[in-house]
Amino acid sequence: MKKLILSTVLFASTIIASDIIVEITGLLNQNGKLSIGLYNKNDDTFANMSKYYKGVNLIINDKKAIYTFENISNGTYAISVIHDENENKELDKNFFGVPKEGYGFSNNIRPTFRGANFQESKFKLNSDKTIVINIGY
Repeated sequence: MKKLILSTVLFASTIIASDIIVEITGLLNQNGKLSIGLYNKNDDTFANMSKYYKGVNLIINDKKAIYTFENISNGTYAISVIHDENENKELDKNFFGVPKEGYGFSNNIRPTFRGANFQESKFKLNSDKTIVINIGY
């Protein structure tokens, strides 16, 4: 009986949680760190690297990065990535507000004159998923 209960719990956890594999491409160099934020709310926290649902700062190897968010509850999410070359934990911008460091969003959204929002960057998670984000500079 204990084996049946354990098997049921393990099976149920695979149904309600999945992994998100994030592959980052297009990096120009290996300077600094890559900040990846996973967001689960459609509000003003999206792309704020201090208000993510889950996040990580990675060392860059060979101008690419892969990270797996494990055991994430199924639902709706969006991802924001910053190539923080000077490691100041923010996206540096010039006088006109144009980013001076690389950035990217899930669905590879590249709006003109503004950042992407949760609505256009969101994706549904109901099984393991790979998200490829091409960094723009």
